[in-house]
Amino acid sequence: MKKRTAIRLAGVVVAAGLTVTAAFPAPLAVADVGGGLPGITENSSDPMVTKCTFNGRAGFCMVTSQDIGSDSTAAVPYPMNITKGYFSPDGLNWTDEGRVVAPHTNKSIFEEEKIFTNQPGGFVPPGTNHLWAPDLVAGPNGTWRLYEPDIFDNSLAGSHTSSEIMMSTSNSPFGPFTTEHLIGFAEGGNAAYASDPEVVTDNGSQYLFWVNGDLQSCGEFMSAPMQSDGFTISGRETGAVEIDGIPSFYGSCHRSNTPWLYAADYPYMEGPSVFKTSDLAPDLTGLPGPYLMLIPMKPNNSPPECQGSQPGGNLSVIAYATASNIRGPYTYQRILMCGSSTEWTNQGYLAEVTNSAGNKRIALYYHDGTPVNGNPMRKVHAECLWYGGGTFAMASRTSTGFADCMAGADNITWAFRKQQVNTTVVSADQDNNKVLTATRAAVGPWEKFGVFTLNHTRLNPHTTNTTQNVNITSSFNGLFVSAENAGTANLIANRTAAQSWESFTLRFNSDGTVSFIANVSGRGVTSPSNSALVPNTTAANAEHYIVLHL
Repeated sequence: MKKRTAIRLAGVVVAAGLTVTAAFPAPLAVADVGGGLPGITENSSDPMVTKCTFNGRAGFCMVTSQDIGSDSTAAVPYPMNITKGYFSPDGLNWTDEGRVVAPHTNKSIFEEEKIFTNQPGGFVPPGTNHLWAPDLVAGPNGTWRLYEPDIFDNSLAGSHTSSEIMMSTSNSPFGPFTTEHLIGFAEGGNAAYASDPEVVTDNGSQYLFWVNGDLQSCGEFMSAPMQSDGFTISGRETGAVEIDGIPSFYGSCHRSNTPWLYAADYPYMEGPSVFKTSDLAPDLTGLPGPYLMLIPMKPNNSPPECQGSQPGGNLSVIAYATASNIRGPYTYQRILMCGSSTEWTNQGYLAEVTNSAGNKRIALYYHDGTPVNGNPMRKVHAECLWYGGGTFAMASRTSTGFADCMAGADNITWAFRKQQVNTTVVSADQDNNKVLTATRAAVGPWEKFGVFTLNHTRLNPHTTNTTQNVNITSSFNGLFVSAENAGTANLIANRTAAQSWESFTLRFNSDGTVSFIANVSGRGVTSPSNSALVPNTTAANAEHYIVLHL
């Protein structure tokens, strides 16, 4: 078995000279838990989303686990015993496609009772309530395969060492499903602990990713080639997934003198979501990749980018890593979403969706919620992701951001990230006299800009790729960005009119980035030490910025 290598630390537009009345739109409503999805009213967690056709309609199928909302124990802190199934034509509006199966009162597409030991092929003791993190995959000839992890020993010790994965099949993505096989090695036997399954297809071949331990046993990610039957993996080719460059603030989940088998010196991580970017979003460019992994990770200390406006502290974040091969090694990139202040876990999935204006967007589906009497109560939420130059900007939880995105908001809005030195996002900082500073991790209301030609045509960040003279406005206050003191002092978004100080050359560089030159002085703009943007160098030496967009 391959072992993990050591962690490596690591507004209104006018002609130039004319005056505008500045608009001050309200900021997006930032929330801890975030806005819900229409049609999903019950507890739903560990979301997995895939494109599908259901009842003759093309759209998206989502499967989730469901918190019972009671009976949390040390052995099973997240009690769950049904799998939910939802269909959406657009990724925003969802319909519960399950059915009520006694003794449950909520709709489901799979129930833990189907794999109890008193059922053919069952392995789970009755009443276990450990039906976590499902995966749904299209099978051959219009069939569907549902992968469900559960435990065969529900004692306190056994709950940390006995998880297996069951594959079930159906002619519909929402069942009814027939239990088929436990995931097993071609050479015989099963993995010692396997949970949070993720089946990924790459160039016609399938691979299974899973977690070989939980918080107590400090498990790591594993992967193996999967045979066409959907339940046989190669033991000889099973290996740990290497992830390099994890920052030191994550620390380690290793505990000295632990009795658990898989204790190791790396952070606690839950089940990965793995994507081949060209399959995830074949119409989009500028996404991270070519292979992309979302990683729920528990930091020991609050990450620097999660301090201040983000809610999370040291609860689990969603980070992402990239690789040139489906099985790695992966390189840690950055945090995609900070932790909640109310929910210990965090788990996410990506899908390419189309908004009402016909534009493709990348949606991050995740769970969050506020426990009641110590019992988890998680629901599914979503945000659109800002991306560009092979990177994502960090996503913030909002009350209406995903609905606004799906309604066409920010279709041609720009954001900018430093290419080097902490790769922070440019903000028209309202707490610093509207000075443009490169200090943010996420794109919020202050980090959005409009870019216009000097004859008032608004430019689209998806299609603009030629150097030209532009005016820039802050989307938050509607005011023009000016290079103060005739193009020699800080850039500041405070002008109601665009004249010579508000004219910039937007230069497209050979590496796909852009640079800014203040036309009135001919000086190139930089943001030294991630501080204010200022024209302080030659045009040739102007700093490079990555263009971000939805």
